[in-house]
Amino acid sequence: MTSRRFPPPWDIKEYDRSCFIARDNNGQALAYVYFETEPGRRTAANLLTRDEARRIAANIAKLPELLKRRSQAALRRSARARAEPNIEVALKFAKPTLWMATRKACVRSASSGSAEVNWNESAARFLA
Repeated sequence: MTSRRFPPPWDIKEYDRSCFIARDNNGQALAYVYFETEPGRRTAANLLTRDEARRIAANIAKLPELLKRRSQAALRRSARARAEPNIEVALKFAKPTLWMATRKACVRSASSGSAEVNWNESAARFLA
């Protein structure tokens, strides 16, 4: 795996009482978020308040952590999908007639009063 171009953690610092700078771990500036403290100038130029600019810069600094969590969740989902093979899909493509018979048996058992039927469990019982 190649090394990251903008290594985490990212942080923010206020610069010259006019903007916040989001920087990576190497000190590389990633984003400048400007604000205006004087209400008259801020309204006329439609600029951000100091608090708005700080919140935006803080959210930019959280991006590596959010992306890391998202990719870890995707890895867990794909690992779980590989670990639990879907019998229905396997039967549907390997033996379509057996799949239809199993499917009908599962529908009958579901309509006979059981609250919820797990398809994989029902198919495994039917095939055993």
